[in-house]
Amino acid sequence: MRTTNKLGYLAEHGPNSIMLNDARISKLLDELDLTHRIIAADHSSAKRFIIKNGTPLAMPTSLRKILFNKVLTFPTLLRLAREPFITKSPNLDDQSFADFVRHRLGNTMLNYAAGPFVNGIYAGDPEKLHFRLAFPRMHKVASDKRSLILAAAKKPAPDPNRLRKKEIISFQNGMQELPDAFHKKLTNLGGKILTEISNSQIKPSPNNNWSYHFSHQGTDHQQEFDQIIVTVPAHRLHTIQFPENINLEQTKAIYHPPVASLLLGYKRTDVKHPLDGFGMLASIPEKTDILGALFTSTLFPDHHRAPTDHVAINVMLGGSRNPSIACLPEPEMIATAHREISKNLGITSDPIFHHLTTWKKAIPQVNLGHENALNELTKIEANNPGIKFAGNYRGGISVGDCLINGMNI
Repeated sequence: MRTTNKLGYLAEHGPNSIMLNDARISKLLDELDLTHRIIAADHSSAKRFIIKNGTPLAMPTSLRKILFNKVLTFPTLLRLAREPFITKSPNLDDQSFADFVRHRLGNTMLNYAAGPFVNGIYAGDPEKLHFRLAFPRMHKVASDKRSLILAAAKKPAPDPNRLRKKEIISFQNGMQELPDAFHKKLTNLGGKILTEISNSQIKPSPNNNWSYHFSHQGTDHQQEFDQIIVTVPAHRLHTIQFPENINLEQTKAIYHPPVASLLLGYKRTDVKHPLDGFGMLASIPEKTDILGALFTSTLFPDHHRAPTDHVAINVMLGGSRNPSIACLPEPEMIATAHREISKNLGITSDPIFHHLTTWKKAIPQVNLGHENALNELTKIEANNPGIKFAGNYRGGISVGDCLINGMNI
């Protein structure tokens, strides 16, 4: 989570926002003295576009718009109307997200609604994503209530943590304000934060504690702790030397596709599309080299996301759908992104600004078989009291999920 401010543009290296819908997160932000720094997304962010046949089409957000939308055809709406009468999905606990959606909502809903949003969240393949583990809340609804439509029509069960109003938020100087606030708070509490650590080793101590050996700035160190929480990404667990009885083979196998986040800046007059929404996502059948794009300067229009009379568009490339695109040389990636969004948004000139962040191993994929890694971690923790594992490969990938999981630990 890092932000670059340059030439009047604000570029996020990772997450672009947080969904603030939980009182615990609101309280945490207050404790971090960030409440007065919060900015809420513009109301236009409720509109989401799907790229269909080269054109970004608005997804319907009301019953009237559903009846007259250009994304979902009339046969698709008839199939959707059957959903309350469809039997519970077979193998509900161990099926892919794609199989679940096809059974309950039909193939067109997968291609032009559910599938694109999976690309937007996970940069993943809906045919491989484990429905129960990737979308536990939706799975619970499908398991308990069967029908998603009937469940949505009912008043939700009381939840003391649910905020009455949910908002997409960021901070005045971008998302990096959050880790910076953690750094300040932990330091003020007497915590010590060391970076650029190498040669990490965790060993059991005779007094049932854990000994941590590491190198920092060319010097070897050793300290004892009663508990150690390992929060490095799953693909970096191999850099830590654990005791011989801790085997992390299943966890190491978690796939992290490459993803590139490319912010492009244009003059407002050179972009025909009004950019009146959160952004656009590519439908599953669409032949395109991008995952989608966020209309960054529309999301937070009054908070210096782009210079006056300019717009900022954050293009996402790569993922499980087309990993090779995220590995292109920077000039080719810029040309690819510009070519694709120019077709979709009616852009008539080259970008006047760009900022590229490439994650060679980005979002952990909660694919079929992921339960093997989770079971492995649970067994390790049970057999090694004082060792805990946490990260976005366990318990949810969103910023909100990671914060809640951290507070629970």
